[in-house]
Order: sequence, then structure tokens, then C-alpha cells
Amino acid sequence: MKIAFASTDQIHVDEHFGQAEKFYVWTVGPEEAKFSGVIEIKEETGDSADRIEASSAALADCALVYVGQIGGPAAARLAAKKIQPLKSKTTNRFRRSSPNCRMCSKDPHPPGCVEQC
Repeated sequence: MKIAFASTDQIHVDEHFGQAEKFYVWTVGPEEAKFSGVIEIKEETGDSADRIEASSAALADCALVYVGQIGGPAAARLAAKKIQPLKSKTTNRFRRSSPNCRMCSKDPHPPGCVEQC
């Protein structure tokens, strides 16, 4: 499964979904987790609803999206696309090569996975 992280510095989950310019994507399986790439959201002149739609469309291959903050309409739009938004309670770290990220592939998804990665 693919998991995206909204981050301003490639280290912390600290970005608001609607303001995120980049999402860092990991592919997570039962035995390994690997960095898959960066999804860049181009700055558009449209309104926030257009930006939310562009972001959610770009994340269509992801099952989970970790964010610092997210509004209700954006969370609903992601959920409608079968993408689970997860809001971080604090500014958590994620790493590019953490074997602990494989916990995220377990069902049910363990709370606090980002803190443990």
C-alpha cells in the first residue's frame, strides 16, 4: 500500500492538507517499506476547492495520507476516493528508510504508527 506524508521539510508531518505543495510517498508491505517518490502539487490560481480536488486526484494511488491539519470538506473528499486522511496530533517525524513503517500495513492500522517509525 502507498502512504503519503504532507511535509514542509521532508522530516516532519507538519503541513496542512490544503496548503501542501509536496507529499512524500512510501510503499509499505508486510516485509519492507521503501520511499517511492514525491507528489508535487502545482500552485493553481483556482480557489481552495480546486486545489483540494487537484491534491486528492494526485493522491489517488495512496491508501493513507498523514497531515498536520485537514479541514472537514477535504477529509470528506479524500474519504470519497477511498483515501484515509490521518491528522497528526503533534509534529511527528517520518524517515525514508524505517523498517517499523511495515506496521502500517497491519489491519487494523495501529494508532500512532508515525510516532513509532
